[in-house]
Amino acid sequence: MAELISLLIKQCQYNIIYDQFMMDSILNVLIGLTDSQVRAFRHTGTFGTLKLMTAIVESINTVETQLSQTKKQLQSERGKSVARRGNERLDLLQKKKKELEENESELKGMITYAFKGTFASRYRDIFAEIRCLCMIELGEWMLKCPELFLEDGYLKYIGWSLYDKDSQVRIRCLQSLRPLFTDGSLLPKLELFTSRFKERVIQMSLDRDPEVAMEAIRVACSVLENNEAALSDRDCETIYEHVFVLHRGVAQAAGEFLTKKLFKSHETSSRRRNVNGPYLRDLVTFLIESEIHEHAAYLVDALWELHPMVKDWECMTDLLLHAEGDDALDNEQETWLIEILACCARQAATGELPVGRGHRKLSNKEQKSTGTDRTKLTEHLSMNLPTLLAKYAADTDKLSNLLVLVQCFELDVFGTGRRERQLDSLLKELAELVKRHTHNKVLEECARALECLCDESRPIFNKCDLARSTLCDELVESFQSNLQKLVEKNGRLPDDELFRLASSLKRMAILGKHHDLSRFALADRLVVLLKWTDEGKLKSEELAAHCASVAFSELNWMLASVDSHSNADTVRRVRSLAVQLQTVFAGLLSHSEDLVAESAFAGLADLLVCFSRHLEEGGDPMNSLIVIPDDFVKRAMSLFIDEHVFVEEEEGDEQENLERMYQRRRMLAAYCRMITCNILPMQRAMSVFKQYVKFFDQFGDIIKMTISKCREISKIGVAKVMLQALQSLYEEFVALPDRPINKLQTIKELARKFALLFGLDVIKSREAIVLIHREGIKSSVSVPPEQPDGAPALLGFLDVLHEFNNKLIKQDKRAIVRFLDAQVRHAGQTSEPWRPFLNYRANLLAGDEDAQSTYSESFARPQRPPARRKRRANEDPLSSTRNKTPPPPPPPPTQQPPAPRPGGRMTRARAAAAIAHGDEEEMNESSILAGNLSLESESSGRKRKPAHNGTSIDLDTNQLSPLVEASMDDSDDE
Repeated sequence: MAELISLLIKQCQYNIIYDQFMMDSILNVLIGLTDSQVRAFRHTGTFGTLKLMTAIVESINTVETQLSQTKKQLQSERGKSVARRGNERLDLLQKKKKELEENESELKGMITYAFKGTFASRYRDIFAEIRCLCMIELGEWMLKCPELFLEDGYLKYIGWSLYDKDSQVRIRCLQSLRPLFTDGSLLPKLELFTSRFKERVIQMSLDRDPEVAMEAIRVACSVLENNEAALSDRDCETIYEHVFVLHRGVAQAAGEFLTKKLFKSHETSSRRRNVNGPYLRDLVTFLIESEIHEHAAYLVDALWELHPMVKDWECMTDLLLHAEGDDALDNEQETWLIEILACCARQAATGELPVGRGHRKLSNKEQKSTGTDRTKLTEHLSMNLPTLLAKYAADTDKLSNLLVLVQCFELDVFGTGRRERQLDSLLKELAELVKRHTHNKVLEECARALECLCDESRPIFNKCDLARSTLCDELVESFQSNLQKLVEKNGRLPDDELFRLASSLKRMAILGKHHDLSRFALADRLVVLLKWTDEGKLKSEELAAHCASVAFSELNWMLASVDSHSNADTVRRVRSLAVQLQTVFAGLLSHSEDLVAESAFAGLADLLVCFSRHLEEGGDPMNSLIVIPDDFVKRAMSLFIDEHVFVEEEEGDEQENLERMYQRRRMLAAYCRMITCNILPMQRAMSVFKQYVKFFDQFGDIIKMTISKCREISKIGVAKVMLQALQSLYEEFVALPDRPINKLQTIKELARKFALLFGLDVIKSREAIVLIHREGIKSSVSVPPEQPDGAPALLGFLDVLHEFNNKLIKQDKRAIVRFLDAQVRHAGQTSEPWRPFLNYRANLLAGDEDAQSTYSESFARPQRPPARRKRRANEDPLSSTRNKTPPPPPPPPTQQPPAPRPGGRMTRARAAAAIAHGDEEEMNESSILAGNLSLESESSGRKRKPAHNGTSIDLDTNQLSPLVEASMDDSDDE
């Protein structure tokens, strides 16, 4: 349609459009459509009118061009002498000029008429797509005909629409403004608009829609290029912060703005490697002043494709090693330049984006570029990294970032490039750092660097493996010598010697996570030290924690070496060590020192996962390695969770509390993992489920995921655990002397959250919900009343069960009411102790008028058991039946069964009659009373019942189900 309108105006622009008939007719029809109440007509009319105006604008440009040429010709003709001047041509040009002016005036009149009739009302249409059309076309008019449209009277519509509630409209406004600010010749006409709506554009960089924020930042970039004075420092700082956001498009747009604003041209040295030196200084200064130091990777990613300094390894190392005088960096600047260097190297070598910036699959071109960057990185840093490690050997923060560079190397460069000397220097520095430092982060990075270098597929493996073996031998020798002294003195050593022993064991613990130290067979001696710790002979909690870590690492490496070809002695030794460590770790869970207990818990949790039933898949040798925790281990782990995880936070340093919270979350996640993996029984999750509301802010996501995974295993099982958790909390509440109301509200809130976790499909969770109600009712009457006619002591638990009522369907509610009446002997009291019973029962019957009328009589006059007549001593047992009239014959099969007695007892005959005649109410009651629910289909005469194998079978309504018959036997026994 747009092409048709454009072609029509283009073909008629010289004569027909000025006949005051065709254009008037078309405009009247289209403008009439724009006022229609039908959205489709209104959209079509608006679209046609706007495209017609765009075509007219192009015709105006054509007329203006012709008019300009005519004026030049007329002026040239008038400048001729009288003898050479042609009067006829002069008259013709004047006539043509007048005609073109009239045509221009008429076209502008059409524009004004169409604008007022359509745009002035449709730019605020209720339909967002119509508003988008208005903004798009208005931007086109301003670009094509700025003399007419680039005025405040038209710009105000874009400014007002910047506040539109629809994000697409805001995007179209910004896209219309961006080319206007890019053209420097149009800036004088935009001064008033800029002063009025600049703040709004800056605010839109914080828009909730990332696309809007990207367009707003791009508009700000256009303003910065041509009118830098229009943006204040505060405006720029607002945009600077977007380089750290998670959305990569917004971050790159902000990085482009940052590059244009801060990284301007500097006077550079004649040496090539210093070209980007001033830019790197500015980058480091920006990172320090932004006070968001932990997010250097996000800053690097935002500038990755915008500035070459992020790949200038020579300049970075030159600033760190050779800068002198005014060019020298201070300590803080060096720290963050090394941080930037590590982030740049990681992204250049792997192409991975920072966490939260998304995942991408590298194209072939990007993979080739990444390989080239990695090779260049290795060639340069392999020469300078040993020097950097030696220079900053005493600074743990700098070392941890420098050691990351080893993982970014292309190791084949060391073999093909004849860089053995550089490799030897690097291995020597790594060994010295391991011997010198005890900081966890430095040792961890050293272990990872060695793991990366000791790749069996690389040609440098033999040399690196020899260096690693030499280092491990020295560490083990130092540990054994110090351990011998400890054994000789029966666990009592001076503090300095005990510290040396703990330090050497700490290095081995961290190295053991990445390298196999099982060849030293240290586990047996470490188990002895752990037993000494449990007995109180060894007082160093740090030493005990490292012992647990090294012992489990050795066990884990031994397990990894076991396969189908392993001999029986190896398998027997691995299992024996696993059982010993399980026993020792379980005993240490109650240790008074938190560090020892938490280390033992971490080792025990990992041990049980590694030696769980998944080993059955490995065949016969692996089956014998399975370790199943006994009751002592289960109780010890549950008690540990209660005492070390679900505790109130202590006042202190915020950073320490945060790290402590992370540690507690890790321990709870490990415990829940064992439950979801069927290592611990689901009943052990009760202590975790109880804390769902109280510790929702700290562990709510972990507990919710645990419940979800448990529901996938067994809906009935998780329902029982939920009920046990609620019962336990309510019994604690009843035991309180004052019984605070907020405690009861917390229990109700927990029940409400449990009910929500069953989802919206009540059919899938039907059996579990009915079980909660049935068992909950039984528990509410399990404690007898203190007085003969009083309410049961735990009857108030029905207030908690009330939160699950909305998950019951109508038939189940009726059956639950009958079960409730059968369990609770209510004599019609309305006192306060009976209030939970009355409210619970009324809520079950709410909205079901038939059930209310059916059960009202039974509820008003509770039935009493019939009294038995005593038989006389001389009476014949059969005399009561011999002289009586025989009973009437049974009714024919077509006769309807008698109406059920309200609140009466379910018998086998009533259940058979209910199934035979399709009585939904009776059938559901029989199923619920027995605890076996059939999932009926209410719309068919044949019922669907779940079979034992998980499939569905057809149940004929004319036959009595053996399952229901068995349930009736159970009901009669009750």
